Amino acid sequence: MKKIMVSTKSIRYALTALLFLLVTRYGNVCAQVLGPAAKVYKYHFCFQPPKNWKSTEETIPKWISPDKVDGIQPNLKAEVTPALPGDFYSNVAYIVDQINKGGNGLKILDMAKVIINGRKAEFLYGQIPGNGFMYRVLMVIFDGTKEYVTITYIITANKWNEFKPLYEASAKTVKFQ
Repeated sequence: MKKIMVSTKSIRYALTALLFLLVTRYGNVCAQVLGPAAKVYKYHFCFQPPKNWKSTEETIPKWISPDKVDGIQPNLKAEVTPALPGDFYSNVAYIVDQINKGGNGLKILDMAKVIINGRKAEFLYGQIPGNGFMYRVLMVIFDGTKEYVTITYIITANKWNEFKPLYEASAKTVKFQ
């Protein structure tokens, strides 16, 4: 049996060529799953909702999927919450405490501190029962001086692993004006 020696440099070239082919063939993955930027004039920010989701004309800015999943339309909404005295993370802790004490069944299961476009934010991962389903929720709270912007994404629990990366990618496109 003949031994074949492959240098690290050759492997690097091969991986670079493969990456180039993947990018040129499939393009930017985010561009394939996220739609064009949507400006939320009411709250002075823009972001990219999931591709093909439509804005609804309601008091609270909301986007819904054109497709039903488990009998519901995945959706997201944007809201503003007045800031309380104290720093951002104290306010987030208070919000989580209030959510977990609330009577609607929403429970926060996990949290992650993130920086999105230079702004402090907190990902809150939760679940809530309703209509015979257990729903999973990603709430993203963005730091502000007098108020916080919260974007909430929702889907049924059994589709959570499929939608979670999409929701996180969308949340990471938020830019304040």
